[in-house]
Amino acid sequence: MPRFTLRHHPLVASRIALLAALSILGCQGPPEDAPTAAVSTALAASPDLVIASITGVPAQVSAQQLVPASWTVNNQGAARALGSTVSCCAQTDHGSYQYNNIWFDRFFLSTDAALGTDDIFIAEYPRPDNFALAAGTSYTASASIHIPVVAAGAYYLILVTDGYGNRVLESDDTNNTLAIPIAVGQADLVATSVTGVPAQASEQQLLPVSWTVKNQAASGAASGSLVSCCAQTDHGSYQYNNVWFDRFFLSTDATLSADDTFIAEYARPDNFTLAAGATYTANASIHVPSVAAGAYYLIFITDGYGNRVPETDDTNNTFAIPVTVGQADLVVASLTGVPAQAAAQQLLPVSWTVKNQAASGAASGSLVPCCAQTDHGSYQYNNLWFDRFFLSTDATLSADDTFIGEYARPDNFTLAAGATYTANASIQLPAAALGNYYVILITDGFGNRVPETDDTNNTIAIPLTVGQADLVVSSLTGVPAQTSSQQLLPVSWTVTNQASFGAASGSLVPCCAQTDHGSYQYNHIWFDRFFLSTDAALSADDTFIGEYPRADNFTLAAGASYTANASIQVPSVTAGSYYLILITDGFGNRVPESNDGNNTLSIPVTVGQADLVVSSVTGVPGQATAQQLLPVSWTVKNQAASGAASGSLVPCCAQTDHGSYQYNNIWFDRFFLSSDATLSTDDTFIAEYARPDNFTLAAGASYTANASIHVPSVAAGSYYLIFVTDGF
Repeated sequence: MPRFTLRHHPLVASRIALLAALSILGCQGPPEDAPTAAVSTALAASPDLVIASITGVPAQVSAQQLVPASWTVNNQGAARALGSTVSCCAQTDHGSYQYNNIWFDRFFLSTDAALGTDDIFIAEYPRPDNFALAAGTSYTASASIHIPVVAAGAYYLILVTDGYGNRVLESDDTNNTLAIPIAVGQADLVATSVTGVPAQASEQQLLPVSWTVKNQAASGAASGSLVSCCAQTDHGSYQYNNVWFDRFFLSTDATLSADDTFIAEYARPDNFTLAAGATYTANASIHVPSVAAGAYYLIFITDGYGNRVPETDDTNNTFAIPVTVGQADLVVASLTGVPAQAAAQQLLPVSWTVKNQAASGAASGSLVPCCAQTDHGSYQYNNLWFDRFFLSTDATLSADDTFIGEYARPDNFTLAAGATYTANASIQLPAAALGNYYVILITDGFGNRVPETDDTNNTIAIPLTVGQADLVVSSLTGVPAQTSSQQLLPVSWTVTNQASFGAASGSLVPCCAQTDHGSYQYNHIWFDRFFLSTDAALSADDTFIGEYPRADNFTLAAGASYTANASIQVPSVTAGSYYLILITDGFGNRVPESNDGNNTLSIPVTVGQADLVVSSVTGVPGQATAQQLLPVSWTVKNQAASGAASGSLVPCCAQTDHGSYQYNNIWFDRFFLSSDATLSTDDTFIAEYARPDNFTLAAGASYTANASIHVPSVAAGSYYLIFVTDGF
């Protein structure tokens, strides 16, 4: 029988008996009963993985407990250890994508020290891609492993390296496991205390409670169920690791049942474990449900959903506290600051007191979850209610009464039985006609947010008489008999409210709303406006000059007056006879008045026009040279009989026709060099000098100015230096 040696890849470490039937060059192999050829390989160097140690595993654990374990694997063979190679992106035999040579370390829970097929798989941890463990070296790995849900008893935690698919070809595969004995216990959770629950509470009241839970087991820690990352749980949300829930209910008896009213739940943190004998304390503000007044129990249950914690006893997880639920009874105890007489749109600084006159029920508004749109058109987060003001023609609140304003209680506000609160605000009366009215305040005035024993006693009505203002312009001073186009007039005016009891207040424009007047005004104002007219009656074709608003929140009491000042600019009109007309409340009829026909005052004025002439220019020599500086002086006179000279008004920050920002009435004196005595467009510009802002030159008056002007670069010859006033 021929013998030969077949050498394999170094990873093939064992002696192999090879039986072969040969067919060479068409020759048939031996018959079935012929002797066989035994072929063997020589021993080659091979790896040999063993588990050197497992640390961090306590002698006693509990079902679902997270155990932080650490393990070390040695390669005691003579060659490096390499896992199988799986091509990039190929589906492996292990149900996931591994790219290169890896192997798996796997944990099991077993009833004995030998790994068998009926042992409970816990977890596995692969070696990294392209990992190799050299001969004589080791690696250490760590992980938190989750004890399975098993009955209490004695077990072994078994770790096997290269535990799936025999990926590492070793000289010995039988020494890859290590077993550690552990005792698996079970927790026993009990609620040892619940505090902060009063003997008497009310519907919707917030109760700041505290509770303590103890694991009274002798050896089993409490750990909730493991929910894989991003998996939808049975509880409608994503929990990643072992958690359980503490839950509150309201019940008519001390035993928790399916028909009890759920209040709230509070989860343990991710990866939470409660050791045997240990406790935790938690706090929360819970909201008493909206129920009828009566005797109840507040029931607390730990591990209250899905029985997430395996326990030796699930029947002792609840704690019941008796509580009497009452209802509030809100009344408006007082409302002050409403005068006997007021005016339409007047601001009233009012103060009011609300009392909860119930014997035992605190007042709490409805709970609106964070960020939910409420029935009231805005976001309110917690329990609140509204105090609301109305104007009515009688003392009974009804749907046709005029709403004034509302004021919310703060978040999480509760008014205890017998307690009161006082609030303040400035309310604005509506634009109502003259007559007798009532200001009505209702507490809990929207949506019936506070459950009460009596909702019919929530209002208070205060009578008042609403009058109306009567504004007149008492005086207008500073308007001369003669003026000129564009002249600035420093004027002063007085406005009186000659009503007997109606104050003047402008329309209310809410903050940041665009008004009918093209700008943002925040509160009640009105406008005093100036016009230039050809007659004493204000009409739509009169020329608008300017307007001046009253200050925010301004009110003019009956019989009172105010005086204002401004510099107004006469429009650019032809010379002639005019009237300067001032109208108070001159835009939008913002102030309700008993008489709108007496709001104007007219002052006759004659508008003339200036006549500027250059009286003199000095400092110009008979001979000069190109680019020579000439210190010159000039005098300008307004030789008109009645018209002052004022330049054009350019509003602040508007770009002028002259390429820069000028704010008020100015004009320009300009110098040119000309070949003749007549100014023309081909003459050479030298320089210009502006009159100051707000400059006016009265009829018959003059001014003198000085400057150093620069003779242009021109050919030698005869020229004229030409000066022009109001030259641009």
